[in-house]
Amino acid sequence: MSAADPAPAAGAAGAVGDVAARDASRLPGTLDQALRLSRYQFRDYLRSRRFVLMVGIVVAIGAILTFVLYHFSGAGLSGSTDAFYGSLWAGGAPEIIIFAGIIFGGDAIAGEFQNKTGYFLMGLPIRRTSVYLGKYLAAFLASTICLLLFLAIVVGNGVIYLGTGSVNGALAVSLGLTLLYLLALLGAVFLFS
Repeated sequence: MSAADPAPAAGAAGAVGDVAARDASRLPGTLDQALRLSRYQFRDYLRSRRFVLMVGIVVAIGAILTFVLYHFSGAGLSGSTDAFYGSLWAGGAPEIIIFAGIIFGGDAIAGEFQNKTGYFLMGLPIRRTSVYLGKYLAAFLASTICLLLFLAIVVGNGVIYLGTGSVNGALAVSLGLTLLYLLALLGAVFLFS
């Protein structure tokens, strides 16, 4: 009888191990969890007053920029595309990035515990890395939308004062460097959040 007991126990342990292995294979990985969390966080950002405030800031800066260019007939920048985009894009994009870092990343993690929603989130089987990465991606996407809106305003002014052929590859390179700056600033802000 003692020889028969180990066999069912081993079979039961094997069945439990198979179920555990099967359930573990169904659990999403860190990247899947982060992407899912970022999708929901991004949706929350789009519906929030923060996003409306950020878009309002971008539109206000763009409106002031457009008014100044109109009032001063191109403000002496209509001779060269590099001078035009260098002054307008390089002059306004850092401010937009700083505002985006403050608005979207300022209390990204601390706000969860202030609103008592972080306690529910941390109780779920989600890795903390996934939470940080998901919130970071959502803040980056929301900030990128605002940055692209400002770029559209700058390019629109460039088309008005310089013509349709004024957009060149240097502006795309500058956008790439600006996105790197946005990544770095959001990383620093998330570090202190």
